[in-house]
Amino acid sequence: MAQSRRALLSYGATAALAATVAVPAALAAGPDAELIALCTEYVALDRAFVANSYAGADMFSTDPAWVALNDEGCAMVPRLHALEAEIGGCRARTPEGLRALVQVARHVVSSDADRGAVDLLEGGEVMWPVLESVLAILDAGRLA
Repeated sequence: MAQSRRALLSYGATAALAATVAVPAALAAGPDAELIALCTEYVALDRAFVANSYAGADMFSTDPAWVALNDEGCAMVPRLHALEAEIGGCRARTPEGLRALVQVARHVVSSDADRGAVDLLEGGEVMWPVLESVLAILDAGRLA
């Protein structure tokens, strides 16, 4: 399916937004504030990367719009890796911090975490139900 120029440009806007996602004020000063900010940025950037990947299905195209889209996607990868390294060195101290870590883990295990357990990466069959269970417990307030 051909993408309109407007649709292609919207992916760029999504990527730019990912770098400026705000953390809720109530969490911004807590013990896991830095962790939550890193995780929030990671999830937003991963969503933009996945959207960019779906839009740029023809990676061998020489069309300037597709080339720009591919370059944009490639430009996101170093920041994703840097965030993974930073987050990997953190430990959650609050339920909110744990929720943020689990959200990141969902995006690491599944190449499209927002649509459910699709395109699971190696080991994802085991990890997906664990991650979903932890989120359910956190959302129910049973791990406070």
